[in-house]
Formats: sequence, structure tokens, C-alpha cells
Amino acid sequence: MALGLAIAGGTLFDALVQLLLSAVGLFLFLPRITRRPYRGFSIVIATADSETARMTLPQRVDLWAFLWWRQILASLLALILSLPLNSILGIMGINVSAWIGIAAAIFGVGPILLKMMIGNPFAGFALLARRTIGIQSGAAV
Repeated sequence: MALGLAIAGGTLFDALVQLLLSAVGLFLFLPRITRRPYRGFSIVIATADSETARMTLPQRVDLWAFLWWRQILASLLALILSLPLNSILGIMGINVSAWIGIAAAIFGVGPILLKMMIGNPFAGFALLARRTIGIQSGAAV
């Protein structure tokens, strides 16, 4: 999504390119959510009979659809909420509105949507957070 926001222009075609690049980027990024462990936990795909880190194509499409429209709405809300800051900075001659939008999407919208996704029941699977058992910060857990 950040790439789509960074190439923002002013025409309808630029807006459509933004949406397309954001959609493709999200679809390509989704498997990384479950493939790597985070600090102290990992995200797994739980089905009725197993837990795995591998995402199938139907699961990927379900997660993408779940996130895509929420990401669009949350980005629009972040844009509206950033208008006062952009106005004040614009009066001072500082034009960083694209970077404020990117920061809001990465640091605000992304983590909130990931939290919404974990534990939500999808068609035949759910994403769950599991504690990583091992040595963390020099102490055995």
C-alpha cells in the first residue's frame, strides 16, 4: 500500500493505479504474516484438524478480501484525521502529506487490521497467535 501511496498523482488513472498496486502488494504480502516468527510469538493457520504456517490460495484470497476493504476504509479515515496536521504544516510551507498518509497506514492501520484478523473465524480456518517456546532475552521460557 505504501508504494501505491508514494506514486500518488492527481488524475483518476493515478488513483486507479494506486488501488491496483496496493491490492497486488497486499495479496503478495499476506503469506509473510504466517511464515516468520515474531518476537515471542508466531501466527499460525488453524483448521479443524491441524495448525500450519503454509497458506493455501483460497485462504489467501479470503484473508485478502477481509483486509482489502477494511484497509481502504481505514486509510480514508486516516486521511480525514490527518487533514488538520497537513493544513498546519502546509501553512508553514512543509509539504509532507504523502508521507503522513504512508506513516498512518503502516503504523496505525496495519497493526489494527492484523489484530482484527487474528482469532476471526474464516471459512474453515482461523489465524491464531502462538507463543514461541525457547530462549528469549537470555532467559528460558
